[in-house]
Amino acid sequence: MKRFSFRIGLKFHTGEQTWTVVRRLLSGSLQLEAKDGELVAASESEVLESCSSGAWQVDTSGMDEPIIEVRVPRDLLSFSAAAQAKAARRQKYLNRVMVNGDLTFNFVTLRQQLAEIAKEIGDPSPPSPMSIYRWYRRHKNSRSIVDLADRDENKGRRVKWPAEVMAVIQQAIETVYLNRQKHPGIAVHDEVQRKLLQLHKARPEDADELQIPSKVTIHRYLRRLDRYSVDAARLGKRAADHNYRAVLGMQKTERLLERWEMDHTPLDLIVFDEVSHLPHGRPWLTVAIDKYSRMIVGIYIGFGNPSAYSVLQCLRQAILPKQGLLDQFNEITLPWPARGIPEMIVLDNGMEFHSASLVKACQELNIQIQFCPAKQPEYKGAVERFFRTISQDLVHRLPGTTFSNIRQRGDYESEKTAAIGFRTLHALIYKWIVEVYHQQVHRGIGMSPARKWEMGECERIIEYPAHPDQLRVITGHAADRTLFRYGVEINGLKYNSSALQTIYRRVGERHKVSLKFYEDDVGHIHVFDAAEKSYLQVPAINLEYAAGLTLRQHEMICAKLREEAKDYMDLPMLLAKKHELQGMIDTAIRDKKMGLRKKGSHLLHRNTAYPDGISPGDSAMPDIRCVPLLPLEGLDDGALPHFSVSGNKLRGHD
Repeated sequence: MKRFSFRIGLKFHTGEQTWTVVRRLLSGSLQLEAKDGELVAASESEVLESCSSGAWQVDTSGMDEPIIEVRVPRDLLSFSAAAQAKAARRQKYLNRVMVNGDLTFNFVTLRQQLAEIAKEIGDPSPPSPMSIYRWYRRHKNSRSIVDLADRDENKGRRVKWPAEVMAVIQQAIETVYLNRQKHPGIAVHDEVQRKLLQLHKARPEDADELQIPSKVTIHRYLRRLDRYSVDAARLGKRAADHNYRAVLGMQKTERLLERWEMDHTPLDLIVFDEVSHLPHGRPWLTVAIDKYSRMIVGIYIGFGNPSAYSVLQCLRQAILPKQGLLDQFNEITLPWPARGIPEMIVLDNGMEFHSASLVKACQELNIQIQFCPAKQPEYKGAVERFFRTISQDLVHRLPGTTFSNIRQRGDYESEKTAAIGFRTLHALIYKWIVEVYHQQVHRGIGMSPARKWEMGECERIIEYPAHPDQLRVITGHAADRTLFRYGVEINGLKYNSSALQTIYRRVGERHKVSLKFYEDDVGHIHVFDAAEKSYLQVPAINLEYAAGLTLRQHEMICAKLREEAKDYMDLPMLLAKKHELQGMIDTAIRDKKMGLRKKGSHLLHRNTAYPDGISPGDSAMPDIRCVPLLPLEGLDDGALPHFSVSGNKLRGHD
């Protein structure tokens, strides 16, 4: 619902006439002026009564007027040093020749006074009486030294081009310069020159020649164009809005855990794996930062593309206390006090942030999710600024860095110089965050994040999850697998326990169970017990191998083993043998005789048992023998049928 108040400029419509409020009289009445200059006086109650009856209508078109900026006149420091010196000199002369704030202009007397003043102040060139008179005219009303300063910025050449030339220049700018091809200014000059030469040929012979602007003039004209309009035409409106976005305020927080900002970034670093000794590549860093204290509350480092899992793992670390984590790194001696369930997390519009698992996890934890507008990272500027800080202060100083771009990297060979392992990277980042970033003064809050967090803890009750293991389950990968007597298998690893076997005996074979597995540790999983409505922690059967191993490391080890096995066997020879065996089986099955059909069935059975067609212990083709087709017990020798093989035919006789 729109509202109005009586103010100067408010308009009312009465039929075809428009009345504008121009002033308020001493009696309190309003004076309104019509378009033809007629003035009327009316009280506020009379105007309101006319509006209520419908005789007058308020003009609402001007109610959304922009806020008028209050501008302060310039001071002396806004002028150049030379202009300031000139103004001070002029003020000295005026103060000496003015009596009681006024100037008695007598040409002879004033000249003598000026000569004496110039001698006293050491001025070799005293001003003339006419100069003093001009200065006095500028200075007498305001008595401000600013009025005595020269406006040098208004000086310069004033070239006024004919209308024909200006039309050509503007058309060339519109067609050549203000487009997405990003043509340079010289292209505008070429187009202007070409157009003017064409116009000159079409003009009468006695007409004046059109002067062609120089390249410098065209470039000077281009520099005076509105920069936002230029970028919108050459780069696109979205880029122009981003480059010239107005920062009129900031997100304000009043307490700890009120607002956490989360985002991903690829680290400019090549990392290798300590277990497989293979290069991982560039890892992704997921960060959560507390807006109030600028404390980094949690991180997650992974090598896959950003996903809901990386966000959830970062959120899990952010909520839980960090002392157990820091105990794994003897290099870190200072505490990391960040913990607790936040009120809100701020995310961008990436697909991983809109996943159902993340939304459900936040619903369980009663955390609000705020999504920033697309491609507007300034809505979570704290975490974006942190990414630049960690890149400049830490990552770009490590061996194996790729730097931010090719120009910075030069001929630096990142892969050959990579010497940072995955665990070492965690230790370096944790130590830098805890002992460097949290301890140095942050310009945005005026103190260190550690000190700000310490002060905020006194004013905030921090809440924690009652069951930390439940938080791990909430943030894990969900999957369904079939339960066997050896347990369940996922990611090439088998998991089993006595409690899981109890479920197996209760539900039987071919029963699917829901489970949660984790990328940071494949040593265990959680299996959901539908009867007890709870999760069981099930360890890996080969726990000595899997304990503490990440899923990424496990996948790289398996890939390396497969590659070694592939190199060991003679693959072309194995494929040829498989082809020969399959040919014999096909020939036997097509034969109509029973014996060869049995032989083919027998071979087919062996091929099914061993997909490669050869058992691991065989070193040659299996020996094919004829077998009796009838039981031998209770039969006389004369009753036994005799068979012989002749060529491809099987013959039977008594």
